[in-house]
Amino acid sequence: MAHLEKPGPPDEDLPHQWGWWVFVLPPPIFLGVIFAWSAFFWDFSWGDTAARPIKYPRDQAMMEQIVSWVHEYGDCYDYYVELPKEYAPFTAGGLTSCWEEVVFLPQWSGIPDDAGGFWYSPYRSPEGFDMWGMICRDPVDLGDGWWTCGMAS
Repeated sequence: MAHLEKPGPPDEDLPHQWGWWVFVLPPPIFLGVIFAWSAFFWDFSWGDTAARPIKYPRDQAMMEQIVSWVHEYGDCYDYYVELPKEYAPFTAGGLTSCWEEVVFLPQWSGIPDDAGGFWYSPYRSPEGFDMWGMICRDPVDLGDGWWTCGMAS
């Protein structure tokens, strides 16, 4: 029968035996894998603060469809109106706001507030209207009741 040796106490120089890389490399590799996975599956747009860009007048027909939907189905006494999936990409966060016949289609929104975008206001300028915390100043008249405010020229 072979003589079995009883294991001795654990070696205190274990990191030197394994090499420093065993303790230093796994955490960054793990974090890199997690970051790569999350970048692939998640959208890092910081709360959907920007919409798919609307070009006026090219997208005017689609903008009018959104306004019609909002007037028919939206609650114009609520600050935010959630749009259906087919219209959501055209506004920041898939939201809009409306007050009677006036509809705001935000193209960007800040954190925690402020926004800029297109207004449908057929009877008057949206000057002084609330854009989710920012007041509309110097709106640009696009014609046919459409205005833009709070957007780069």
